[in-house]
Amino acid sequence: MKTKAKYYVAGLIVFIGLLGFPLLIDTFYRVDEGHRGILLRFGKVVSPDDGIGPGLHVKRPITDDVKHVNTHVRVYEYSMQNHGSRVSRVSVKGQVTNPNRYYSAFALDDARIHTLLQRNISDLLRAAPEIELNRLNSILDSHVGVAVVEFAVDE
Repeated sequence: MKTKAKYYVAGLIVFIGLLGFPLLIDTFYRVDEGHRGILLRFGKVVSPDDGIGPGLHVKRPITDDVKHVNTHVRVYEYSMQNHGSRVSRVSVKGQVTNPNRYYSAFALDDARIHTLLQRNISDLLRAAPEIELNRLNSILDSHVGVAVVEFAVDE
């Protein structure tokens, strides 16, 4: 009888181990250098505004998910028509400063990022052709969490 109990206990330990191991693995996540993590709990952002820094971190298994945002400086280039037939090339170097706002605005979809940035910059240029970097920076940072590092318009 003692031998059967040992097999039951051993089987129970193996069963619990097989169930627990994936949960244990799902508890840890890593954020790479040059990126910020966004912690989502049931799909809602719960990380701080500046995101989660690089390194190894712990999260709740099953309920939490982590999205990674690239915070390297990126270049966005557009061609747009200003004032009649005049075509301008616009070059913007931007960097994500608020990963939560950035994620909320774009959901990490690159096509949406380009479209929204192009629309914002185009609207700003139509309103004031000689826009200053500080104004552009404050508008983009407050709307989409991107800081402009460099801005150039070639006609």
